[in-house]
Amino acid sequence: MVSVTRAVFGDLPSGAGTVEKFQLQSDLLKVDIISWGCTITALEVKDRQGRASDVVLGFAELEGYLQKQPYFGAVVGRVANRIAKGTFTVDGKEYKLAINNGPNSLHGGVKGFDKAQPPALQQICDAGKTLVQWWRGADALAPFQDPFCSSSDCNGHRGPRVKGQKPWTWERERRTSQRLDQEVVWTPQVLSNGVQFSRVSPDGEEGYPGELKVWVTYTLDGGELTVNYRAQASRTTPVNLTNHSYFNLAGQGSPNIYDHEVTIEADAFLPVDETLIPTGEVAPVQGTAFDLRRPVELGKHLQDFRIQGFDHNFCLKGSKDKHFCARPTSLLCC
Repeated sequence: MVSVTRAVFGDLPSGAGTVEKFQLQSDLLKVDIISWGCTITALEVKDRQGRASDVVLGFAELEGYLQKQPYFGAVVGRVANRIAKGTFTVDGKEYKLAINNGPNSLHGGVKGFDKAQPPALQQICDAGKTLVQWWRGADALAPFQDPFCSSSDCNGHRGPRVKGQKPWTWERERRTSQRLDQEVVWTPQVLSNGVQFSRVSPDGEEGYPGELKVWVTYTLDGGELTVNYRAQASRTTPVNLTNHSYFNLAGQGSPNIYDHEVTIEADAFLPVDETLIPTGEVAPVQGTAFDLRRPVELGKHLQDFRIQGFDHNFCLKGSKDKHFCARPTSLLCC
């Protein structure tokens, strides 16, 4: 049995809107997700003794996420990781992206998906760039149709039911003084066992070609949290979405993760240059610091190889079936 609750997490500056928190809870796991960047703010799990601990890094209040911080718990895109010199070529055309990490473009650019915000539950419709603003009461959202309406008059577009009012009421407003395609908006939908966020990344956002419709769905089943990413592009464009959570399995308040044991079932990795861009070589892990095929204690391993950490791609074995890829373990939590 999974419960889903929603609450106000905080208000954006200058009356720009409200950020909500969605809490998914089962007997084994509890996770908090906010509508700012689809961000996981807390993940509470039980160890072998049944003690619950929050094992992800984050902030207790919205203000922390609005400041410069290392993408704590957020969905990053359109492209997670770096694009060399912020330049790529598709179908013979060169595209230039925003530069935000040395000479490169990182995690979607200056205003990536992690900064996508949900002011007033706004919904951008494709047709005529009309803004549909849904007003909701205290009750949960009722089901609604595909949020990416293509109708010229939005007649097929349903919003959340408002208690005490006529079903499917909304206010429509045309923007003339501001381009809607400069706004970044996530729209939440409560599910029976989770929450789904959706948005439209307009053509040209941060330099990327084509309009991109994106759905990110968090669902909970017992002790398993699943994150599903789906995207639909109007043109050929690079897409590489991920969640950027930082974990400390010893729980909140633990000083570091050097006591953790790490295993990654990868026979090869990608060496990088001084700006952390892969060189193009696919190198075997055998005999290197990147051989994590057997459990290693992280702190001792880093000292033995005299490296500070890992910011590399590991090449996992391809398979259509579910199989072991990686396992972190905290010796303190169990």
